[in-house]
Amino acid sequence: MNRYHRLAAACGALMLVAVCGFLMSAVRGDDVAPKVLLMLDSSGSMEDVDPSGETKMDAAKNALVHAFDTASSDVEVGLRVYGADVDVNSTSGSCADSRLAHPVGALDKAVLANAVNQFHPRGSSTPIVYALKEGAKDLGDSGKRRIILVSDGEETCSPDPCGEVRDLVADGVSPQIDIVGFGVGDKVRQQLSCMAEAGGGSYYDAQDADSLEASLQQLGSETVHGHTTADTAVRGEGVQVGAPELEPGREQAGGVAGDPGWAWSDQATTSVGVKSLALFGGGGAIVVLSGGAVASVLLRRRG
Repeated sequence: MNRYHRLAAACGALMLVAVCGFLMSAVRGDDVAPKVLLMLDSSGSMEDVDPSGETKMDAAKNALVHAFDTASSDVEVGLRVYGADVDVNSTSGSCADSRLAHPVGALDKAVLANAVNQFHPRGSSTPIVYALKEGAKDLGDSGKRRIILVSDGEETCSPDPCGEVRDLVADGVSPQIDIVGFGVGDKVRQQLSCMAEAGGGSYYDAQDADSLEASLQQLGSETVHGHTTADTAVRGEGVQVGAPELEPGREQAGGVAGDPGWAWSDQATTSVGVKSLALFGGGGAIVVLSGGAVASVLLRRRG
């Protein structure tokens, strides 16, 4: 191989490296770690027993701890609770009963577990809106920010929770707000769903410990990997035959961890994949054409 062929080969190799690097950065989005604030309802009703036989609080603690099982340390996670300090026998100060239990920082699953496990059902009120406003402050005003809230009851302090969440968003300081209703009825479900929609997020309905954990793992996966679904999650079957078919924009409940069974799709896509393809088609094509042109000139000069 002569000098010109070696130079052409080197250009080709550099072109490949550049394309791969560009594509990887497109998939990743940007280098800023997403910031997530987990928000836990610690009101007295969380002492109720869910269908699995454990208290709602114990089920919620376990699900929150495992929400980021598939995540790396790149994500920043914090914990805020509400309804944890003012006893059910008191109402004084209950509508401001929320505190940051674990500041938002690099994910440390052991530290997060310790923070979650120190709380017990206690509160007399469910000040969701107040907690959301404080949570927005916890996350700051820049970067990818998300609140993931778990509640088994409706807002008890604000007369217009949906309106207040819309105002929070209108102020430009609100992160995306996703809410998981845990064992709730129609009235509470409607309110929580309205608040999630007003906060630019999604509402998830969990009726037992398993569906709560699946919902939180899906949200954790979406946060880290940038995947969003256009519809409700699909639960798999225990065998391949008769398994539900996933449509584009949907995914199996439980994500990649704790998968409940089989589910199939030949077309399911993610927002990350589409974004990456678009970026590659623009900037990546420029890299390919530039590298190819250099190699072509070298070879023509040789000829």
